[in-house]
Amino acid sequence: MHIVYAGSTNHVTLTCPKCGLTKNKDVTDFKDTPKRLKVTCKCGEVFRVFLEFREYYRRIVRLSGDYFVQEKDEKGEALIKNISIIGINFETLKPHNISQNDIVELEFSLDNRNKTELHTLVKIMWVNDLKVAGQFIDESRLNQDLVLYLTK
Repeated sequence: MHIVYAGSTNHVTLTCPKCGLTKNKDVTDFKDTPKRLKVTCKCGEVFRVFLEFREYYRRIVRLSGDYFVQEKDEKGEALIKNISIIGINFETLKPHNISQNDIVELEFSLDNRNKTELHTLVKIMWVNDLKVAGQFIDESRLNQDLVLYLTK
């Protein structure tokens, strides 16, 4: 199933995998429904897409890194699962004491040609067992490296 990003405009471009015909569609009516959409092309091809209403593209990754929880003197290894221009999801490799609103330092390298090293502060938005999600505190510092990485 192909993921299609609607972003803040709620418009997507659907492309038939068989004939390549494209169609622009307003998907506002689907925002509060299950996000799977069955599409029938003029050529007769039926295909499914998953609508993603995130404002920013989120790239699925598998990057190793380290974390340090400020004010708790706790550190450990993390597996970065996905990343966007404003936030990040990661899993710790061992149980942790990370809580919502904690400030965590993350260090990891992108899997691009330059193996760009990122060192950033993240405000934790939610925690579910070993899974952690946070929002970058200083986006401007990361912006250039991440924009290049996320657009390739």
